[in-house]
Amino acid sequence: MNRRQFTQSLAALFATPALPAVTLAAAPTATAPAAAYFWADYMTRLHSRCTPDMLAPFFRADKTLAKTIHSQLVADNVLTASGHAHPNLLAKQPQKTFGQNSAKRPQSKPETQATKAQKTPMKQAPEIRAAHPDDHDALAKIWHNGWVESHAEHVPAELTAQRTPDSFHARLTDMLETTLVTGPIGAPIGFCAIKNNEVYQMYVSPTARGTGSAAALISAGCDAIKSAGHSQAKLDVIAENPRARAFYEKMGWVSQGLQTVDVDLLDGTFPLACIVMTKELITP
Repeated sequence: MNRRQFTQSLAALFATPALPAVTLAAAPTATAPAAAYFWADYMTRLHSRCTPDMLAPFFRADKTLAKTIHSQLVADNVLTASGHAHPNLLAKQPQKTFGQNSAKRPQSKPETQATKAQKTPMKQAPEIRAAHPDDHDALAKIWHNGWVESHAEHVPAELTAQRTPDSFHARLTDMLETTLVTGPIGAPIGFCAIKNNEVYQMYVSPTARGTGSAAALISAGCDAIKSAGHSQAKLDVIAENPRARAFYEKMGWVSQGLQTVDVDLLDGTFPLACIVMTKELITP
């Protein structure tokens, strides 16, 4: 009921002659007038209670009739004896008719996981593509910055000295053909480089973290290794990078323990203790 309908209904009620006191007195089990439920609800919302004195002017009734109506509202569990809203009032309201224009409000159904999923927009999986020559500079920067962030404080100084921005740029030249990328051409935000059955290098920029880019890249890398005929993939991660290890474990990789591996330099290799991880690509 909108404000205009309420005003019209209220005016009609005041224009109606007072109900004869004998109506309810002669039939004490009768239901209170439909308008009484509306008025009781309105008064308890406005004044926190509805007494017989508050009902009397509404029905232009004497105190006896007002008390009778009030008693019936109490009997119907609409009001308490003191005139406050009964705890069952909200449950009763949809069953009461407050006028010809009133309509039952549909009861809301509890929200399920399915309905929540319908309301939540699904994130679009990051697009994975082959590296483009125009990606070279940006990829070298992502690789250098990522390596410094995760390795520089945990590896020998001799190795850190070899990891200059130019060294990453130069090493990337021969890697582009086997590198998968996410992000626009010329402005990639992450990459995964494959070497035989190894996820050789994988880094994402800070802006790509939390977007699903890393998961999409590692999955695409495994698919590429599997397509090349390998049944198992491998990668290396330093022990001091627990965040990376936890990520790979979540993606199904299994630690094979700490081993000494030869990491590539521009000229030669450098022995470094790393945790070797593997993942089976073909289910037995």
